[in-house]
Amino acid sequence: MFVDFHTHLDCYKDEELFPQLAEFEGILVSASMDLASYKRNLYIRDKATALGYKVEIVPTFGVHPAKVVEVLSESADLERFDEFCNASTIIGEIGMDLCWYKDASVEQQEKVFRYFL
Repeated sequence: MFVDFHTHLDCYKDEELFPQLAEFEGILVSASMDLASYKRNLYIRDKATALGYKVEIVPTFGVHPAKVVEVLSESADLERFDEFCNASTIIGEIGMDLCWYKDASVEQQEKVFRYFL
């Protein structure tokens, strides 16, 4: 059995993705960069299950450092994500990246990171 521990299934169009999922037997841990990608990963998991595919998809919820500014501009109230954190088997795509994602300040990145911790 194959396990891919870091995929971004939400980046693919249904017509590209589902024919491949139909042939895959194993586990795919699908990382989410924000709430929209998490909801898409849930949809993909549910549709693959409904179609009877043998793949097991594990959506993970998190906010990637590249999405921090966007998330905080919507609302500084991070507790709005509590239900998604509690529903997610694994918390993923969290952290701080001061090299590649400089749009968010150290303080902004730390606030989001500490919320997930």
